[in-house]
Amino acid sequence: MKRLACLALPLLLCACGATKIRSDVPSTANWHDLRVKVQAHTPEDSAQLEDELKHTGLFTNFVPSGVNDAPADLVISAVDERVIGKTSGPFCFNYAFSYLTAGIVPEICDQQYQIDIDVTAPASGRAAQFQAELTQRRFIGLFGAITSMFGDWHFFGPQPGNPVLARSALLDQKPQIDALLKP
Repeated sequence: MKRLACLALPLLLCACGATKIRSDVPSTANWHDLRVKVQAHTPEDSAQLEDELKHTGLFTNFVPSGVNDAPADLVISAVDERVIGKTSGPFCFNYAFSYLTAGIVPEICDQQYQIDIDVTAPASGRAAQFQAELTQRRFIGLFGAITSMFGDWHFFGPQPGNPVLARSALLDQKPQIDALLKP
């Protein structure tokens, strides 16, 4: 039993990872006072998108989607995240070296995401679809376990639908969204 535990610990440690979404954009969005309405294709999609946007921490004042005559400053109808290609990088070996060396040799991989955001500003009458390309940097191995304790790293990585991707994409497109809001 002790031998099995001695083998399991290095395998667990080499599977530890940390993820950071780039680009590093300032998190000084002043969107807390905006009245935001989420209006996707179906009520289920609207509820899921509203939940994702609430978890970004960027918006706090949501207009109920069932109330048609309630005024909204910003209408968000879609945040679509897609993975672009495969992971790449100089130390990206599909976990092989990390597992074979019990996490001592790290794996450093980049994953590209494309996020499309559909927004409308009813006050200005303008609508736009913004596109952000983000890079996820992932460290696997002992280095990943250590880096996940410091800074703005997340343990393992986000998947599409994760508020981290939506937050980063919205902050990346902040100047364009703010320009859309101006009458």
